[in-house]
Amino acid sequence: MRQATAFHFGSSAKVTARREFAVAFTVVLALHAALAVWMLRSRERPMPPPEPPRTIVARLLSAAPVAPLAPAATPAQVPPREAAARPALTPVQPKPAVTPKLRAKPPAAHREMPAPTLPVPPSAATQPAPPAAVGAVGAVAHDTPTPATTAPAAQAAQPSAPSIATAAPKEVSHVDCNIAQPDYPEAARRRGESGTAVVRFVVGVDGRVESARIQQSSGSARLDDAALGALHGSACRPWKEAGVPVRVAYAQPFVFGLGN
Repeated sequence: MRQATAFHFGSSAKVTARREFAVAFTVVLALHAALAVWMLRSRERPMPPPEPPRTIVARLLSAAPVAPLAPAATPAQVPPREAAARPALTPVQPKPAVTPKLRAKPPAAHREMPAPTLPVPPSAATQPAPPAAVGAVGAVAHDTPTPATTAPAAQAAQPSAPSIATAAPKEVSHVDCNIAQPDYPEAARRRGESGTAVVRFVVGVDGRVESARIQQSSGSARLDDAALGALHGSACRPWKEAGVPVRVAYAQPFVFGLGN
């Protein structure tokens, strides 16, 4: 009995599983069929025609004429007012001090007493008083010699001439230099670049090359750089005039040829 029940239960479970599998398979199959139909219909739809290219036309609009601005009215020049005539102030002269005049008092009246009679001694001759030395001080002052004037101030020292080391270089036709041979750039050789570069340089009082620049290009920046490099590697002797070294300037050409 138990075995029959177990067999019946097992067979029913298998039947249920088979039904579920069949249902799931049917649903999946229907979905695939619907997807295939949709794809076929989408392919059969005609593609919309491409839109014609749009042409953009730009027109230059002329600006509206601007009316010329009226010149600003210049303010009328106001004539300068004449300065009011002021009365000239006359300096007030001080009044001379008035010295009060003293009036001489009349001599007091006195009674004359009779003088005793005495022998009159011989009076000494009255010597004349020495004349007053009028303007003695002024005479002494005039006779005293005035001190000599001091020497004029020394003139301001003239500015010294510029030193030789900072003076403008002198253009010369040749220099006593050992000019180095420039290296032909490989890139310029491959490209077939050639030409003549003229380098102007300045030699200082110590014989060193102070500065150098391209005065005439060869037409190639590579060749110009090679010429500058060769010149900076050169050695020179100071240029002397009357035994004094001076700064000089010279133009050195460098010829770059493919046959060199």
